[in-house]
Amino acid sequence: MSSVALIMSDNPFAPNGAAGYMKRLYDSRELARSFGIGSVYLCHGGINFTNAESYVISPVGRAKQAVKNMLLKTKLGTKVAVSKTMFRRGQNAINMYKKIQNTPDAVIFNEFATHLLFMKQNPDYQGLKIQILHNNGEFGKMLRLSMPKIDPSWVKEVEANTLHDSDVIVHVGARNMDRFNSSHPECTHKSVHIHTGINDLGVNQTREPGDRLCFVCVGTVCSRKNQKVLLDVMINKEMRDCCYIVVVGGGPEYEFCKAKAAELGLSDAVRFVGPSSNVIEYYRNADAFLSVSQDEGLPTAALEAMSCGLPLVLTDVGSCSELIDGNGVLVSSCNSKDITAGIKKFLSLYDSEEISGLLSRKAFEQHYTTTVMWQEYASLIRNRLGAKQLA
Repeated sequence: MSSVALIMSDNPFAPNGAAGYMKRLYDSRELARSFGIGSVYLCHGGINFTNAESYVISPVGRAKQAVKNMLLKTKLGTKVAVSKTMFRRGQNAINMYKKIQNTPDAVIFNEFATHLLFMKQNPDYQGLKIQILHNNGEFGKMLRLSMPKIDPSWVKEVEANTLHDSDVIVHVGARNMDRFNSSHPECTHKSVHIHTGINDLGVNQTREPGDRLCFVCVGTVCSRKNQKVLLDVMINKEMRDCCYIVVVGGGPEYEFCKAKAAELGLSDAVRFVGPSSNVIEYYRNADAFLSVSQDEGLPTAALEAMSCGLPLVLTDVGSCSELIDGNGVLVSSCNSKDITAGIKKFLSLYDSEEISGLLSRKAFEQHYTTTVMWQEYASLIRNRLGAKQLA
């Protein structure tokens, strides 16, 4: 049986999709055994909290977020932030890797920091090196959106080194892979799509629709996720009369958005409830899921909503289009006008029963379980290791 090391700079309990991806792979490692993966190791940046909800609102969490926000306002500050967080925590992950007694047959990297550190400290590694891209296929786009002052030439250098060293580049969506292959034709032989698997939250059978439809929007409240546009959408009384939105998550724009909603008298229409360790209850008390992101790879929250049998309204970014097939509406852009039109279209189709949340559940069961994810990873590792040994 093969062995695999999952290497990430983040805390596995961090409230972001990339960290959750690796934690789910590790937590479901018993499934991997049935597909020929005997050992799975998780090497991470350290665990400074296990409950993201409590940490985000704690004095320490608030202070760290404030410092990070301040640093990211300048080029020098951004450089310091990357060095002191991603690379420092990445070294913790590499130190954990060094304690593994038997060298793993494959290593899977979640981001560039751990990959670059691994390259420098393990130049003779002969196993399979797999790099996951959680973005839309454009290597630096997500970095630039979350860190606007990051040095673009440095990002290009990191991209070139990471892609050159990788044996396999995994994309979370087929459309993302196609976009990547178009800009990196030299890497198409390395490029693969593996479905993102999540834990089964259980189909929602308890919700009774009320007078107004409830949309749930889950994710870090930030410019990339674009939740502040919901205030422009819901300023429209016609919208407020037929629906309301519950926004679950903390983040750099959470306090601003919550205060702005109150200032505009929209606190009931757009309810910013903060981070939650029990997000499933928000899915179960919603009629539909809404994402208005400006950029995605494949949103984990949308997959969670599909597990619960919720229909979707998604902006057409990343590989979101792959999730819509009779179970929702795809919005052409991220501006308030198109989002409003998209929600209105959804409401019309929903009322006429032309949209089915049961199709969300069906798609989840077919493609987005942890069993499917491990089956695809095991097949990839088996085939690529065999090819590597023959080379």
